[in-house]
Amino acid sequence: MLWPSELNSMDVTVQRLKAYWKKYRPEILIFLAVFGVRFLYASAALFWFGSDSFVSFSDADTFVREAHNILEHGVMSQASAPPYLPDPLRTPLYLWFLALLLGSGFSLFGIVIIQNLLVGIIGVMVYRLGQILFVNARVGSVAGLLFALEPSSVYWNNLLMSDNLFAVLFILSVYLFFTRRWYWFSALFAFATLTRPIGLYLFPLFLLGTFLFSLSFKRIIIMSLVFFVIISPWMMRNKVLFGNFELSTAGWLNLYLFTVKEFSLRHNLPLPMPSIPVDYYPWDEKKVLYNYEFTAAHFFKERTLEVLRKYPVAYPVFHIVSGIRGIRNHDYQYLVDYVVAPLWTRFDRRLGMVFVLFGYGFWWLIYGGAFTLLFSKNYRRTVLFLLVLIVFNSLLVGYNGLISGGGRYTMPFLPLWFLLGAFGWSQVYQFFSKPYHKEV
Repeated sequence: MLWPSELNSMDVTVQRLKAYWKKYRPEILIFLAVFGVRFLYASAALFWFGSDSFVSFSDADTFVREAHNILEHGVMSQASAPPYLPDPLRTPLYLWFLALLLGSGFSLFGIVIIQNLLVGIIGVMVYRLGQILFVNARVGSVAGLLFALEPSSVYWNNLLMSDNLFAVLFILSVYLFFTRRWYWFSALFAFATLTRPIGLYLFPLFLLGTFLFSLSFKRIIIMSLVFFVIISPWMMRNKVLFGNFELSTAGWLNLYLFTVKEFSLRHNLPLPMPSIPVDYYPWDEKKVLYNYEFTAAHFFKERTLEVLRKYPVAYPVFHIVSGIRGIRNHDYQYLVDYVVAPLWTRFDRRLGMVFVLFGYGFWWLIYGGAFTLLFSKNYRRTVLFLLVLIVFNSLLVGYNGLISGGGRYTMPFLPLWFLLGAFGWSQVYQFFSKPYHKEV
């Protein structure tokens, strides 16, 4: 039996829940759509492939191994056997996230569910960005639902890889940026950079955007200080362990082993690799792990600059064209070959081709809607900033974005494309739906 006071308390709680539902209904529905689709996919993957499906990409397996090494050996190392030399390649935040959840007893499936709960926040932020940037809640709703259903992001969100946490922190940072919470933006973007080091190269673009939107040098200086105060301890760790006050070795490694390598193959150039010290590791894994060291990164830097000096026009053109072409790589062919085909043994490749072509057509519609906004004077500055941000990321990625599975590098930017595309087509619709008044 419930006492009157308890009944009153329950009634108050119900009224509050109703009020929250009325106020936040779009956000709740979009969150449930984003999370729900990913939860269904994760459950299906667990049923058909087992928990190994969540580490089926090589980087995902490495992340989990490194998290176990943190728990079991107290060192952030990629090695699968001793000696567990510290890792100079990866930044720490996602590894600590994995280690915390694994150490708390979560299964791989449980971690994926938590990861997808965080990804649901992206849908909410996209909805709110639609309201802030374009004063249009419907556009935010459409963009959020497109993100919920987009196949490649659903696939990548269900792998244990740093791209997912980076995407969440990145979109949250963009939201803080456009709501002019500049210092909170800098702090959160610093944590995004400690998740994926590419944030170090994107941050100056946001500083430029801050100046364009607020015209304050003082604010930019404080934002820079906040950002570097947060990331500098990790750079100091690398100085102590490796003698280099840098964030990661990933930049020159990826540039050399993907973009420079492909350019070299096309021009019949040699592709030398660094010499491995005999006492580095006693087993075959050293052939991979030594490439991650700062000594190797310096080697890759020098070889890359040699190629650039020899081909001062051809190489930059190749790099830029590769980066721009990578924008339209959304891994649909990869999904057909490595996700659908293994599951469905009698899969008709013609059906897969239809899926891929439909995907390309869908994205060309998104691009078309986005670029129509360049003709809108009211939103041109915001649209240009977002497009430059997207293109600059792809230029940083270079040829990596064109390889099989390379679409994950642009995954954090998909919600921004959906916002721009949805709003662009809404503007086109409004333009053509206006009544035509002929002057007399």
